[in-house]
Amino acid sequence: MELEQVLIELGLNKLEAKTYLALLNLGQANIQSIASVAGIKRTSIYNFIERLMDLGLVSKNITGKKTYFIAEPPETLLLLLDQKQQLLDSCISNFQQLYEQKKEIPKFKYFRGSIAVKEMWNSTLGAKEKLIRWVVPVSASVSYVGVPFINKLVIQLVKKGIRTRILRRFGQQGSHKYAAAIYAKQLLREVKQMPPTAAFNFSMIIYDDTVIMIAPIQENFGFLIKSQTFADVMRIFYDNLWNLSSFVTK
Repeated sequence: MELEQVLIELGLNKLEAKTYLALLNLGQANIQSIASVAGIKRTSIYNFIERLMDLGLVSKNITGKKTYFIAEPPETLLLLLDQKQQLLDSCISNFQQLYEQKKEIPKFKYFRGSIAVKEMWNSTLGAKEKLIRWVVPVSASVSYVGVPFINKLVIQLVKKGIRTRILRRFGQQGSHKYAAAIYAKQLLREVKQMPPTAAFNFSMIIYDDTVIMIAPIQENFGFLIKSQTFADVMRIFYDNLWNLSSFVTK
């Protein structure tokens, strides 16, 4: 990248960049010399020099009746970058507030692969509602994320005080060490098996304003929808199915 373009990326306009580069080449110089090397009209260049002085990139030296200008060392550009960082740091919370307001707009995310599925499962650790509603075809879940991952997530959810309701397919048994009914109270879990007619192959996770759907591993995809209205509708669907299901006793 050319030096002029670098200066423009740092926030100078094109003519300010030319003026600064001219001064770097000249050392100490008067207005006429700077204008000549920069290729800018003498009547215009004062404005650009004033701007560079405000940024701390140029200083002025008056000798007798003559005025000279000097470019500050290039290291000063790092200070310019620091100033921009400080400005951004002071405003980032305001930007964040605007971003959070936008979250009221429904969002859709499509994903593929076991790494993405693990990210979706891990997102439950941030649940504000402290209750995760889960439909889990057990064998499909193990194929995606593996038993060690499931065991670790179960403990992390408990440490955060997050309860889980889990609906399994009829006749399926848990595949990880915490799946047994004897651990349910200790692990803040309630587990039911759905009626035989509810042959779900999709996994579903519902919390806060979020609904996550994960297809069987053969199809290898899923999607996330962030919408309070949609999440509320899916809670009604889930809770009705929960009431029709029976508790797992083993």
